[in-house]
Amino acid sequence: MRPLLFLLLAIPFTVLSQNNLGEANILLLNGEEFKAPVIDTSFFGIKILAQKRKKQKEVIIEGDRLFSIKFRNTPEKLYYKQDSLFANYYTVEETRFFIRGEQDARKYKCHFATASSFVIGASSIVVLPSIFSLAPPFAYSASTLVSKVRIRHSTVSNLNYLNYDTYILGYERVARKKRLIQSLKGSLAGLAVGFAGVYVYSNFIKE
Repeated sequence: MRPLLFLLLAIPFTVLSQNNLGEANILLLNGEEFKAPVIDTSFFGIKILAQKRKKQKEVIIEGDRLFSIKFRNTPEKLYYKQDSLFANYYTVEETRFFIRGEQDARKYKCHFATASSFVIGASSIVVLPSIFSLAPPFAYSASTLVSKVRIRHSTVSNLNYLNYDTYILGYERVARKKRLIQSLKGSLAGLAVGFAGVYVYSNFIKE
């Protein structure tokens, strides 16, 4: 009886230890990189334990979002592979440079886009009728998606990366996204300030 009881108690711990594969470095195709305990790799993707609000929760990361994972003292396991059928046109090494560009672009600052969109938003409220005042700031924000990105060398982790086209493409992708978001924030803030200024002037200053 006792050996059977011991076996029944040991089964859950055995399964848990088999599923808990250990902590791995996880690199996603969008440039995000982090460490997390991996509990399952038996499908095209991984299941990890993520810390959320002081509790650990199982999270599945699909294989098409993964570039690679690497456990300690083991070779890197690649999930990405070149396949035009899935729009994966770059080689593994080209994609690695693309990801490095995405990561470096996270340090990209776009103060000019924020400031200029704020000025345009505030001034359009004053100059144009209210129905048309939204057009200039949002048109300017949209233009940041196509205007050239100047890569600042201070944000580049290795200047040799600038010799690779996919690095530049990855950098520009994230930089343009950041610039768009910041210009939209600046536009909204400028519109709010402009509207408040016109309201105060019209109701409390203008006689």
